[in-house]
Amino acid sequence: MAGRGGAVARTVGRERADRLREWSGQQGVTLFATLCTAWQLVLRRRSGQDAFLLGTTFGRRPPSTADTVGFHVALLPLPLSASDATSPPEAVRATGRALFAADEHSGVDLDALLADVHPDPGNPRPLVTVSVDLDRAALAGIDLPGLRSEAVAAGTESAPLELALMATQVRGGSLRLRLRYDADLFDAATAEGYLAELDEQLDALSDPVEDNPTEDSTADAATTEPGARTASDTAALLREVWESVLGLRGFPDERNFFDLGGNSIAAIRLVNRVRDTLGVDYPMADFFADATLRAMTGQLAGGPEADGPEPDGPEAEAGAVVDRAPVSDQQARMIAGHHVVPDPAVWNVPTRITFTGALDPAALRSAVSELVARHDGLRTRFAQEGAPDGPWWQEILAAEPVALPVEDLTELPADERRPRADALCRADAAAPFDLGRPLVPRTRLLRVEEDRWELMFVLHHICADGWSLSVVLAEIAALYTAAAAGVPHGLPDPAMQAPGYARWQREQRDPGVEAERAAFCARYLDGVPSAVPVPTDRPRPQKLSGHGDTVRGVATGAVRAAVEKLAADRHTTSFAVAAAALGVFLTRLSGEEDTLLSVPYANREGTASESLVAMTSTAVMVRVRLDSANLDETCAELAVRTGTGALGAMAHVLPTARIMRAMRESGAVSVPDRVPHVLAFQNSVDTDIEIPGLRVEVADLAPPLSRSELCFGLAPRRDPAKGYRTFLEFSTDLWDHTTAHDLLSSYTDVLAEFSARPDRPVRELLGERPSQGPPGHGSGGSTRDAIAGPDRPGGSSPSQSLPNTGKADAV
Repeated sequence: MAGRGGAVARTVGRERADRLREWSGQQGVTLFATLCTAWQLVLRRRSGQDAFLLGTTFGRRPPSTADTVGFHVALLPLPLSASDATSPPEAVRATGRALFAADEHSGVDLDALLADVHPDPGNPRPLVTVSVDLDRAALAGIDLPGLRSEAVAAGTESAPLELALMATQVRGGSLRLRLRYDADLFDAATAEGYLAELDEQLDALSDPVEDNPTEDSTADAATTEPGARTASDTAALLREVWESVLGLRGFPDERNFFDLGGNSIAAIRLVNRVRDTLGVDYPMADFFADATLRAMTGQLAGGPEADGPEPDGPEAEAGAVVDRAPVSDQQARMIAGHHVVPDPAVWNVPTRITFTGALDPAALRSAVSELVARHDGLRTRFAQEGAPDGPWWQEILAAEPVALPVEDLTELPADERRPRADALCRADAAAPFDLGRPLVPRTRLLRVEEDRWELMFVLHHICADGWSLSVVLAEIAALYTAAAAGVPHGLPDPAMQAPGYARWQREQRDPGVEAERAAFCARYLDGVPSAVPVPTDRPRPQKLSGHGDTVRGVATGAVRAAVEKLAADRHTTSFAVAAAALGVFLTRLSGEEDTLLSVPYANREGTASESLVAMTSTAVMVRVRLDSANLDETCAELAVRTGTGALGAMAHVLPTARIMRAMRESGAVSVPDRVPHVLAFQNSVDTDIEIPGLRVEVADLAPPLSRSELCFGLAPRRDPAKGYRTFLEFSTDLWDHTTAHDLLSSYTDVLAEFSARPDRPVRELLGERPSQGPPGHGSGGSTRDAIAGPDRPGGSSPSQSLPNTGKADAV
């Protein structure tokens, strides 16, 4: 062989890479273990062999060598095997064990080993011919004043092995897969085939419909009796484990594991030793989200300052239960929804608050602790009696101080701070909650610059809706201002708490009233079509994966003024104008003149509920139907008629499933099984907060998921001249980002046209109807062709932190 080489490459996008990282954490392994397993399965399929010896490079750099230049890596032979009966979770965990075992023997002399394995010196044979590696830092991140640097594809003219796979974690979260191959053995097309199969295998491994096989092992570990161990004992044991694994003593609790010389294999060893020492599992996803001893101690020991006997099990971890009540109707529906979606993180309400100025971290910590103490809904867990069909209860735990240590990123190089902060915040936003554990807000305080701080604040939707989010943000501002000044906050106690709301709801139940509401809804929705064929970019899968994203924009103050003038002149609401305009827009896209919208309704009855932090919102079905008997119906008339129907629906609130049942019982021929299009008009959400001496920016940091196919949102700004914040949460199974930008901007254009000339006949806005493809198939880009108005190219990444959309009610 001449040693000629070649290389092929492809990229795994950020969303898919995040999915792989999350799935890996659920299995208790690293992303590298998942990559090794996928590569192994591709090689097995290609070769028919069950067992392989893969090579991987390994480098251990203790802090004393962090700044030295030299060769610190060695080759680890990694024996892997799998059969047809091996499930993907079993395969990746076996790989994790193999990595751990290989690391234990990393000091072996490979030359001597090779001589033992292949003793014929006249016919040398390599120990490994195929390798796999994961690089955590791209080598091209060079920033020189006045110069622009780019990565250059190198090492393609020679082949170190027959097949050498390198995955690089690119800034922004994506993965770059690069396969170098021996050109004497493989051609480029064959190498591309290997890489394509690897891409498919990675998708198959992280398929969200897979059952999570770690539940049994987690449950087993949870039953392990830790004994009468105090929090101080636990903290001391954890430090011993960390020091043993790292070979270091005396490091600060807040230092990052990887900055101390740890690596992914050492992380596996650490978590395994914690399990052996304490008898509890520490999820890999939690570890990588915050790889510090302080974070692990806080989760497993209740914080470094806690003491006293450890509770007997996880249900007593957050203190005594101070109240217990049946769940509300909204909580019951959310519990069901939490357990059926592919990724329960879709119900997260993640908010990033940026403070610029002289922030007082102690005052902020006091404010968050007081906030949690004030609202029962922020320290609730859920328990089921007589599972799997027994009733659910909400349990309120005693308030405890919230630990909010400062994670100082100013020690990092300037160009690394923002990416590190984004990565930490995105990890918090995308980590699901466990409803059986106390749903205390997930918080993280980062110091990004000397005068710039970021508070990540994540709630579960079962604890708070959009209205609640406004209450929470306003109280954080008031409580911080008081704590910083050293004066009482003066806020009145909440007039109602979540358990009280659930009890009140049960007291109000009346079968006669429910029957009357059901009859009204059945009449109101009689004849509504079961589907509205909005064109898609791709064929509709049999079941949506839940993957999605959000694009954002603005509607100007002039548009808002026109909407509000039309509503005032015709004695209707701004919501009715927005809903009618969305119905017209969907009709333009689909050709269907009768559309159904799911609308989040705050459902706050009485002044006592105004200070309530809980989920009271519910979905209301709003129908937008063009009048086929009146071809000259104006925009204003359609808005008034739509508003009248919406008010009737809001006066007869029922769960969506109960409404659908009423339609079937009334003999309706067409009953939609779901409502894919949502309008979230967030006039109850105000995220514009002010704190003296600080500039405050509040932003939504939604995970890449979607609760519906299309959710259009309008959030009025506190200053009417600033118009509306707009957003579109969409299913990425069906639409591309560019199309989503087009859909959002075009809806805004229709809303502007609709409001600017309210006496214009509606049918003038419809224009030429878009042509439709076969049912159930995408239109191959016809979505953009069907939209009126200019194209709007995609802007910044839709998952970046942009103005808060208040999507918490979009259910």
